[in-house]
Amino acid sequence: ALLGFPADQAVGRFAADVLVAPERRTEVLGLFARILEGHPWSGVFPVRHRDRHLVGLDFRTYPVLDR
Repeated sequence: ALLGFPADQAVGRFAADVLVAPERRTEVLGLFARILEGHPWSGVFPVRHRDRHLVGLDFRTYPVLDR
């Protein structure tokens, strides 16, 4: 289980729909867009546990280049 969500409630779903509080969705979608453009990002971001309490997860994203 990821943050209390069993696989059948998380696999195949957009992470923002499962883990991000609605009031942070716009921020997260902007962050996802920058990451997909190839910009690295790292930091602690609050995500929701299944029981709704927030957990600070440490993220590190880096582009993987095919050269």
